[in-house]
Amino acid sequence: MKLVTRFLACLMLALWPELVLAQDGTLPFVIAFGSCNDQNREQPLWEPLAHMAPDVFVFLGDNVYADTDNEGQMRATYDLQNQIAGFGNFRKSVQIEGIWDDHDFGVNDGGAAFTGKDMAQRAMLDFLGEPDESSRRESPGIFASRSYELAGFNRSYVVQLLLLDTRYFKSAWNRSGSFTRRYDPDDNPELTLLGETQWQWLEGELRKEADVRIVASGLQVLNGYHGYEHWALFPHERERLFALIRTTRANGVILLSGDRHFAEISRRDDILAYPLHDFTSSGMTHSFEQGDQSVNPDRIAVYTGLNFGSLVINEGQVILRVHDQRGRAVETVKISLKNLQWKGR
Repeated sequence: MKLVTRFLACLMLALWPELVLAQDGTLPFVIAFGSCNDQNREQPLWEPLAHMAPDVFVFLGDNVYADTDNEGQMRATYDLQNQIAGFGNFRKSVQIEGIWDDHDFGVNDGGAAFTGKDMAQRAMLDFLGEPDESSRRESPGIFASRSYELAGFNRSYVVQLLLLDTRYFKSAWNRSGSFTRRYDPDDNPELTLLGETQWQWLEGELRKEADVRIVASGLQVLNGYHGYEHWALFPHERERLFALIRTTRANGVILLSGDRHFAEISRRDDILAYPLHDFTSSGMTHSFEQGDQSVNPDRIAVYTGLNFGSLVINEGQVILRVHDQRGRAVETVKISLKNLQWKGR
């Protein structure tokens, strides 16, 4: 009977690709995500997200705009977000995960020097409903991993969600004197983005078996062509990430990022043995309507209106979609799981 149910489910997904089935431990498995969500603005995306009914929703940073080192003000900001009816209803039925960026961290473009970071960590974990016994409550930084084992037709699939912290340990950026760039790259090996503890944790996670690995970063990894924050400002840290994926021969890596106030999907074929995608989804309440003017030769999809992203993991493939504020798919990229593997593994 369950095989028949799965067959009908996959048939319906093929006929109506925007249909998402409720979570029951089987494929398809749907992860939705977004960033740049201002608690003081209209939030039209929760209704289409609720209709989608993803298995997991991932906040990719700037989940609220707090910009404070005062705990009372920080918590009041999260309280405002929780009072938004659409979000409150959504979180009752969907697993919420998240990382932060600078405005929910507490200071614009901030990092390790921010004195309010431990307070901000407590407030954010409370907002996410992180269990009291969670390791995120006990350790500096909000990095964490989640794993989902899902039944397919002939075998099970493991989906790994890796939540990176690109704020708590981050060294100061190298401020540019140019009018066209806020920061310049700095290859000083003493500078860090993740911090050594998080790097060691990430290596251990990448060595685990998984078919698909969703690596969530508040900052863009592949697009290093603009003058704002991104991984390429610390070239040695970005190369360390690429080298770590190569060394561990981790299959199925897909990057998620936020921050930029528009959506884009970048792809590079020269880093790993398989194509590496960076799916940026931003913003949920305010976007860069004029479009991104920076050159990105790795860009394969772009959308400048309010948006959220989704990742549908199905038998043999992953489908990346950018959704507009009505929930319609405005950009779609399909990836075969066979093309996300190291040969010989």
